[in-house]
Amino acid sequence: MRAQTMRSRRILLFAAAVLGLLFSGNAAFAESEASTEAKKTTAGKSFVTVYKGQDYSRVYDYYYYTKKYPSVIRTVGKSKKKVLKHFVTVGIKKGRRGIKSFQLRSYAYGCPALRKKFGNNYRKYYLHYQNTGYKYAKYRAAATGVKTIKSPAVKYGGVSYAKVYDYTWYLKQHPEIKKKYGYNDTAVLEYYVKNGYPNLEKAKETVADNAFEVVDKNVFRRLVGATQTARKTNQIIVVVDHELTLWQKNSKGSWRQKLKAYCGYGKSGLSENHIEGDMTTPIGSFPILHAFGTAANPGTSMTWKNITANSYWSGERATYNTWVESTTAVSGEHLIDYYQYKYAMAIGYNINPAVYGKGSAIFVHCKSTDHWYTGGCVSLENDMMVSLLKKCKNGTYIIIVRSRDDLSRY
Repeated sequence: MRAQTMRSRRILLFAAAVLGLLFSGNAAFAESEASTEAKKTTAGKSFVTVYKGQDYSRVYDYYYYTKKYPSVIRTVGKSKKKVLKHFVTVGIKKGRRGIKSFQLRSYAYGCPALRKKFGNNYRKYYLHYQNTGYKYAKYRAAATGVKTIKSPAVKYGGVSYAKVYDYTWYLKQHPEIKKKYGYNDTAVLEYYVKNGYPNLEKAKETVADNAFEVVDKNVFRRLVGATQTARKTNQIIVVVDHELTLWQKNSKGSWRQKLKAYCGYGKSGLSENHIEGDMTTPIGSFPILHAFGTAANPGTSMTWKNITANSYWSGERATYNTWVESTTAVSGEHLIDYYQYKYAMAIGYNINPAVYGKGSAIFVHCKSTDHWYTGGCVSLENDMMVSLLKKCKNGTYIIIVRSRDDLSRY
């Protein structure tokens, strides 16, 4: 009987051991399974970190988040899954801090390349650090403690606005812009370029006297270089309202302003539908055909024609809008009769083919002695006309527009 009792006791002990092994194995398996959706912080404390297959353990801590934002528990309760969902769907959108070791503002401020890439998409910053950033020292260093923005954008459309714009100073003056664009420094700069800069709005605490002029020249340069005309020539005369500028492309393909002057144009303004006698100057992009004048060539390398007593710009149907040498009178302009043509350039408007009545004799020439307006040409002071001729070469084009925004059409 005693032997049987001992046997039974051994059987029970063996069964208990087997059950113990099975339990410990299941517990280990359960703990392994739980690790994919929970993270331990301190002894006895764990919380869910995976939401819809994405882990947030490097940017989220249940206890830190609920302590920093106690209203979360009042809103969704203490459920760890619900709090995580709140962080992902609400907290991230608001840029909230979910863990001591990661702060959105610091990360965005310290990573200019990410700001350029992510803009104001907060979720992408969190996921970048969670999935990739934590592996690299430069990103770990930016995760907390960065209080001032690093290398904010100052270039837009290939032009630097650094002389007239400071991101931090500008946002201090415009909290509504900061609220709208957050850490997207590229968007803030774009807003300034499109809304503030055209009105010469101050966007930097200290701005040099000629700063806007320098930036403006670079803006203009980019606009000229982006035109379709810039693909055809190395020299472009640009007329925007009453301002004439000459631009030249250098060996590196960059455009530089070579001359700037006040100019006159048609008494009735600028027109996209110019016709003979309407007193408007045609809008568009046109080649400069050649230079001419009643005076001797002032030093231009362009093809030069001297006006003689027989020189006419024809208004007749057969030879409409062309230079004609004739010993008999030709309807149109007898060129020698115009003192404004002491120095001039012929603009290739309404050519190849010339349409009768669409307009003729459109030039750049010297201004009248008592007024700036013309019958359809562009006028300059005598000395500026000479300077323009000396700088221009064959193959030059002219673009005539109402505003710089219109340059992109030509």
